[in-house]
Amino acid sequence: MDREGKQVDPLVPVFTSVRVLMDGPETEERGEGRDQSSAEERPPRPSGDGHLDPKMGFPFTGEVGEPAESLSGLLHWLRSGTRFKAAYLALPNTTFRQYLQRRRFDRLPLAPPEAEDYILRRLASSDEGVLVIEGGEEGAPDFFSGIKTAVYPVPGRVVAGGCRRAECLFSRRALGVRKGFLCWETPFHSGDCCFKRDAGGERDPARCKECALLPVSVALVVQKEKWSREDVMLFMLACERCSLVMDDFFFQDLNERRQRMDSAVSRIAARMGEVTDFRQAMNHLLSTAMALLAADRGSIYVYEEQSGELRFAAWHNLPEDVDVNAPRRAESGIAAWVARHGKPLILQDRVEGEEYRGIDPQVRSAISYPLFHRGELFGVLNLGITDGKGRFCEADLHVLERLTAVGSMGMENAFLHRSMEEKEQLHRRLLAKIISAQEDERKRIASDIHDDTIQSLISCFYQLEAVEMLLEEEATGKALDLLKGIKRDLQRNITCMRRLLFDLRPSILDDAGLVPALEDYLNRMEEELGIRGFLYVDEKLNGLDSELGVSLYRMAQEIFNNIRKHARATEVEVKLHRRGRHLVLSVKDNGVGFDPRKILEGQGSDEHFGLRSLRERVELTGGEMEIISEPGKGTEVVIAVPAV
Repeated sequence: MDREGKQVDPLVPVFTSVRVLMDGPETEERGEGRDQSSAEERPPRPSGDGHLDPKMGFPFTGEVGEPAESLSGLLHWLRSGTRFKAAYLALPNTTFRQYLQRRRFDRLPLAPPEAEDYILRRLASSDEGVLVIEGGEEGAPDFFSGIKTAVYPVPGRVVAGGCRRAECLFSRRALGVRKGFLCWETPFHSGDCCFKRDAGGERDPARCKECALLPVSVALVVQKEKWSREDVMLFMLACERCSLVMDDFFFQDLNERRQRMDSAVSRIAARMGEVTDFRQAMNHLLSTAMALLAADRGSIYVYEEQSGELRFAAWHNLPEDVDVNAPRRAESGIAAWVARHGKPLILQDRVEGEEYRGIDPQVRSAISYPLFHRGELFGVLNLGITDGKGRFCEADLHVLERLTAVGSMGMENAFLHRSMEEKEQLHRRLLAKIISAQEDERKRIASDIHDDTIQSLISCFYQLEAVEMLLEEEATGKALDLLKGIKRDLQRNITCMRRLLFDLRPSILDDAGLVPALEDYLNRMEEELGIRGFLYVDEKLNGLDSELGVSLYRMAQEIFNNIRKHARATEVEVKLHRRGRHLVLSVKDNGVGFDPRKILEGQGSDEHFGLRSLRERVELTGGEMEIISEPGKGTEVVIAVPAV
């Protein structure tokens, strides 16, 4: 079949090309004349079972067997079993050469290097099915002197489409046109196309002999001084046999490559599945990617969306001036662009532009690839080549796509372990702060009771003694005045104790629920501080879990305390609604505002310590918190917690 899937006869163009080899009239020993031999001019056909016709004297069947042994037997038969003077192979492709080296098979007669170079130049300038080389051609080496040579380049099969970046000298032989070059190495490895070696400049055919993408799997070279029609037909049979052998070898190698790739991917997945330390997993992923793509520099950033920062998780062979402990803002640079857009980048040579700021000028080729886990971007893999011996191309993206997909699945244990460690650390910090807060609360309550309630009760006690003495002296009026004062003091003490009890556990929260408790708190803030409160509640909000209600109330209480102490606000707006599976609490004031980044990073004063503690409390419940504020523009705190 041709490249469009149509059935074609591979022998007809071969027969047409090599007829020029024949000397004299086209006659046969079996008879003369055109009419008698017209049917015999057609190429010999295989029998119905796929085997070649034994009447032609061809000693091989359609079964190929071991490729090296089959080709060795074919060449031996051409040299000794026929009237050909010599038969060779030339231009074995990279895969076939590696196969021969693994087999340590050195019995194949190969054309000399100068003959291969000449054949390459002829193939680059011609799209004929068979090259016919006369002995006296200008520039031809001595190998072709005084003899006629037929060269049949066995076409290499195409597996998959690729980058189309290389303007190969042999692209019209591969595709029929000089418009692109399909890389059939794409599904397996990055290959070594001209684009990867040298993105610009003149193409040298001599280098194409080592190219993994040369669209010739091997060339059959047969020599004879004078050719007859029988010689042409035998040559055609040998071409067909050679094509069968190389096709069979291609599919064997294809299966082996797939098995090796699957095996490598399985090993990577198994290894990543065993790793529980996140940094160790990142180092293993980086080293594997660098080995597969022949990179000499690499790093992995972890992207923290909340802070908008990139932090090093793994690195190798970075410049000495790179501080791997310092986070980077995801605002400029290659990795930042990839993190924000979730798309890979390939850059060649020195690049200009603010979005690429920070690339090392020593890097000749760079690739940056986003890393995902369960559909969420968590990092960026960066690879670089500085030695100038290679380049990245689109084919490398396919390798990284499969590697990172399997690696991310295998890193599940590392992610779980990392998440457990973070939650455990968060739990320990929060527990310590809760204990400290409890002690502070006890001290505050004891101080309030001692300084206010106890002192007031002692005063009432002495005043009651004075009333008793006045009554004994029958000074009823004075005694009545003292009793009224004692009554006012007792009422104030009762109010103070009720406020203390409400702060500890508001009864309205247990009796009526979260919404009335928030409303009551806002009313008390307006009565005590003059801060007007507005409460907006989703109508569909009902049936809240009591523990969730208490947790949200404490979060709101912490926000209200910060407003009372620091905001200098006159209005507070509270919203409570559902968003999917989350319950969202929003508290907004018109106060002085602040820089939330400095506060949450611990750079501010202790005035907003409660907000840092609040964030940890929210994260412990599996929720998220966002603070929107600027100096002079008020503050909005948005908390979303799972409502399940």
